[in-house]
Amino acid sequence: MHIPLHDYWSLLARYLRARRGKTTLLTVLLFASIGLQLVNPQLVRRFVDAAQAGSALDILLWLALLFLVAALLDYGLTLAVTYVSEDVGWRTTNALRADLAAHCLRLDMTFHHQYTPGALIERVDGDVGQLARFFAQLVIQLLGNFLLLLGILGVLAWEDWRLGLGFLGFVIGALAILFWLRDFATPAMQASRAASADLFGFLEERLGGTEDLRANGAVAYTMNQFFGYMRRLWQTARNAQLRSALFGSLIVVWFELGTVLALALGALLFQANALSIGTVYLLYAYLRMVSGPLLTMTGELQRLQEASASMARIRELLGERRAVGDGTIVALPAGPLAVTFDRVHFAYGQPATLGTDATPGTPLLHEFSLALTPGRSVGLLGRTGSSKTTLARLLLRLYDPQAGTVALDGVDLRQ
Repeated sequence: MHIPLHDYWSLLARYLRARRGKTTLLTVLLFASIGLQLVNPQLVRRFVDAAQAGSALDILLWLALLFLVAALLDYGLTLAVTYVSEDVGWRTTNALRADLAAHCLRLDMTFHHQYTPGALIERVDGDVGQLARFFAQLVIQLLGNFLLLLGILGVLAWEDWRLGLGFLGFVIGALAILFWLRDFATPAMQASRAASADLFGFLEERLGGTEDLRANGAVAYTMNQFFGYMRRLWQTARNAQLRSALFGSLIVVWFELGTVLALALGALLFQANALSIGTVYLLYAYLRMVSGPLLTMTGELQRLQEASASMARIRELLGERRAVGDGTIVALPAGPLAVTFDRVHFAYGQPATLGTDATPGTPLLHEFSLALTPGRSVGLLGRTGSSKTTLARLLLRLYDPQAGTVALDGVDLRQ
């Protein structure tokens, strides 16, 4: 399933807006880390060329010291980026969890009749958990590593246009593979998340009815169903992981091929006296450095596929609307009220109003009418399943009838 990038950006902008300060700090730290990563190979190149040229020991020691300081600074910046990004990720995803939980609590019984509590827990917590890294690092990492690739390209092109051109072709090929297969695993990931939600919903219901299951001798039957849910989860998870592994393997093969070609190009240019041995090392070091950004981008895009499945389910959940809407009358008359059911039609799972989209099946109530005058009482007797509870739910407006009216003192409850 393809989720437009605009949807990701809208979600990010909505929840990161309240954390502008830490998001800005994260961006500054990331850019500083990128700068240090570009500087370190340059220091090694100068050290190698200086050693080959027979430079003084003091110069070599200073270069080594500078390299050590830059490496330590880069390590410290990496720790800071990790800490800040995880903090931002947890705070934003917790805000999203709160919004989803509040949205579910505002929905009426028609919605909660369709979803088990276990399935809702999995969607509110599990799907949001899949987005935690999306909020924490995904966009920042993709942007940061893309800028690192541009920086390496600029440095190599400055050294020799042939190096820059070869590097550009290699990166374009890698990015083409990444974006071509961006949604390769998304349907499988979504199926795996759905299977997980079904399993948790099944467990929640059966564990809540343990006494009834044992009393009716349904333990073996329930376990057979449980194994079916587990089998479906295993099959969908295996398919999702296989697709993710194939996706990651392609970029690894492409990178190793690029390394071989880069070493061959560097050797040819060195033999032609077009490059120093230090510059050949620089080419190799930058190409090996590229593995980090490309593999990181590969991993982030794989997680983007997982986030796509979760985001689709979250968007579906947020798109749920109440079937019972608020009316315009906010108060009822004082004193005893007349209760009237006028030709009421109701069936669970049907739309709020009858029409061509109504779910087929025998309704619980069909053309049901009842009039109760103010100050009078009525007792409802009937076997289990004869809709006694349903009448009470309609009177309390936990549901609305698909046809007919339920009125208090002549006022339709929909008002």
